Amino acid sequence: MSELTWQILRATDFTVVENAAASWATYIQTALEIEDDVLKDIDVLRDGSTDFEGTSADALRANVQGTVGDYIEGLGLYADPITRILRAVQEDLTVKKQDLADLFAEAGVELVAAGGIGEERFDIATQGPNDYHYTGGSNNAEQQNERFRLIERAEILTDEFLAIMADARDIDDTYAAALRALNDDAEPLPPRIGEPDYATRTAEYYAEQYQEFLDRVESGEASPTETYGLWSSLSPEDQAQLLTDRPELLGNTDGIPSQVRHDANIAMLTDYVATHPHDDDASGLLQKVNDENLMLLGFTPESMEVDGRDATHHDMQCIVATGDPDAADNIAIYIPGVGSDEDWTEAMAKAGTETYVDYAQNLTDAAESQDPAANNVTVMWLGYDAPGSFAEGYSQEYAEEGGERLDQFTTGISATNQASDANITQIGHSYGSTVTGYADQTGDTSDADQVVLIGSPGPGNEVDSAADFNVGGEDVYVSMSDNDPINAADDVVLGADTTDSELFPQRVDGGDGNHMQYFTDSDSLDNLGLIITDQGEQATRYDPS
Repeated sequence: MSELTWQILRATDFTVVENAAASWATYIQTALEIEDDVLKDIDVLRDGSTDFEGTSADALRANVQGTVGDYIEGLGLYADPITRILRAVQEDLTVKKQDLADLFAEAGVELVAAGGIGEERFDIATQGPNDYHYTGGSNNAEQQNERFRLIERAEILTDEFLAIMADARDIDDTYAAALRALNDDAEPLPPRIGEPDYATRTAEYYAEQYQEFLDRVESGEASPTETYGLWSSLSPEDQAQLLTDRPELLGNTDGIPSQVRHDANIAMLTDYVATHPHDDDASGLLQKVNDENLMLLGFTPESMEVDGRDATHHDMQCIVATGDPDAADNIAIYIPGVGSDEDWTEAMAKAGTETYVDYAQNLTDAAESQDPAANNVTVMWLGYDAPGSFAEGYSQEYAEEGGERLDQFTTGISATNQASDANITQIGHSYGSTVTGYADQTGDTSDADQVVLIGSPGPGNEVDSAADFNVGGEDVYVSMSDNDPINAADDVVLGADTTDSELFPQRVDGGDGNHMQYFTDSDSLDNLGLIITDQGEQATRYDPS
């Protein structure tokens, strides 16, 4: 139970609490910078380093990565919540302190505060026998009336006094409980090389880490960032064993390094094609990835789920990257729309999934032309069940589910990326722009740096304008060709009109093509290349004339 008194609330300078929160925030930032210095800037500690090879090198790398990974995970579990709690304490109690100051000002010199916890009150000031505030006896009617007025006023302000202090103590209790709830038993760090019983303790440590990884990842409890920390804490031998034994767990789990996801998915896809030789979509995907040296970051085969009389059909889902996102400076995540997962070669009288992979390569080429010194990668993301028809495209249910998955994928890519400050752009085309809108609104923040809504029927009902996006309104770009049938539609069915310049002021030139030509039209690609490489301010703006 809080022992906060009105005297303490009135006298406390809560900027010291904000300073404590700022210190924790600085601590977190410094630790993240050290993580970059240790794991990303020291070449011999990177996986695959040719300057430090062998069993001992792998063991040392695993030890350092495990230590740093557990340390950073601990920051997320403890330091970050402490920072948020301290800032909330400072903000909420500062408000109550101001409420108390206003109340005291209203009381003036006629009333004085008194009483302990839960008994706060205002008494009439006693100043002397010749003062009308004097509380002693008097037969003067005017003085008696004045005294009754003060008593009534004191009762009213006392009620406010009690309410303010009750609220302040509730705040104190709530945040104290939140701090106590944080488990102060930090996760153990790996044994240090050279300490007694190092081999035995290391084996025990990695066995515990292995089981924790399985428990939290299989249950879906771990976030993508936590998953990456858990993966990094495993020994190289355990990582290799998981890749062999559980490719289905690793291939589609966000937060697993991209190369591991690729290896797992290639293993699953190869086995699947061998046992389903007539699945042309899967065979085409495997050949495309192998022939063009692409990375397969996600694969779910076509399936039919039957529940009683109801049957649910899911087309093949795949996530294909033009390179390794974990090594990229600029990452574009391209999200196609209606019918994009229906067929590998052609669907609904338009391009099939293979063409969308080609579009991803076009985006990478466009980025290369704008920033050839950077490592640019595009991910064709079909990690959701896209609407199978234009009629289904009127529903936002596909976008809501897909948006949550896209947000998780983006967070995972941000966690596994080894560049010091990678730039991530989500590019939603057609119904994919609706998915992108929902992804941005999943949670209070977004790991994307900017989004592009192309040929958009609307970004979903969660946003009314670019200003509502978590990435920030200045980083929401719109591209719509005058020859796009969606541009000529009488109404927008999936949210706000992205061509409304007041709602979405960052509209760039989408070229002269139709709805499916944004990724082949040179003017459109030039602008997309600039946005992907974080040069969006140089993109040519749409000219309605």
